[in-house]
Amino acid sequence: EKTSRVDGVSRFISSRKVGDYNFFVSVALSKFEYLKGWLLKSLIYFLCLSTLSILAINFLLKSLNTLSDLEDQRKLAVQNAKLTSLGEMAGGIAHEINNPLAIVSGRCNLLLKMLESDDYDKDDLKKSLEKINQTTDRIVKIIKNLKSFSRNNEKDPFIPVAVSEIIESTTEICKDRFRHSSVLLKVDVIPDLRITCRETQLVQVLLNLLGNAFDAVEKIDEAWVKLSVEISSDNKVLLKVTDAGNGISETIAANIMQPFFTTKAVGKGTGLGLSISKAIIEEHKGAIYLDRNSFNTCFVVEMPLA
Repeated sequence: EKTSRVDGVSRFISSRKVGDYNFFVSVALSKFEYLKGWLLKSLIYFLCLSTLSILAINFLLKSLNTLSDLEDQRKLAVQNAKLTSLGEMAGGIAHEINNPLAIVSGRCNLLLKMLESDDYDKDDLKKSLEKINQTTDRIVKIIKNLKSFSRNNEKDPFIPVAVSEIIESTTEICKDRFRHSSVLLKVDVIPDLRITCRETQLVQVLLNLLGNAFDAVEKIDEAWVKLSVEISSDNKVLLKVTDAGNGISETIAANIMQPFFTTKAVGKGTGLGLSISKAIIEEHKGAIYLDRNSFNTCFVVEMPLA
């Protein structure tokens, strides 16, 4: 720092040699000029960083909103798939509830007549009351399964569940759809196994597979769908849904798990069932796939043992 003899201003002087030449370039700046340049540069840096920060925050907020919208759409798709399944089973469910109600109504009328006549057998009265109790329990069970299936279960904990309970809950909802059709539902003996899962989500997956199998064989002769459970050599639980069909072509099989891909008629299916099922099973650390080695069409849900 030196004071100029010309104007008396103190300046910082910096000298640099230019290349290999024997002369120097000197630059002199006053404190005011130095601070002014430093402040200007700092201001430019600050404005640039602020602009970049605002742009980054804006981009992040838009990304979060997009992810939130996608998650909302995914949840809506799951619920729509459930409602579609319930719609397809609605006729069977109506019969499943109406039949027990008819039994209850008939038994109540019989009891009223017995009481009015004052001539009744206590054993007959007890049998009628037991039948009413059993029938109402059946209705409660059906409604409980439907309520559990239709609600949002994505926040349910993963807990060990007996495979037999999952199969029972599944068949309880859909068996009447099969009963009132020409499609025979076969359920093999279920081994005593447990898997860690969200039960209602596993029921949703199996209902989707059973519904697809039903639609695929409904119009063929001697139609059947079989639900079975096996244990693999590497101790995985294999839930199998097999139908009377003769397999699926390679072209369809290659795309069958893709969202909105469907081979059903317009208005018959959403094309989301298998893709949603795949996401659910993968969240359970399992796998869902088409068994290419099966003569009949067979889908397998592979789950780790609890």
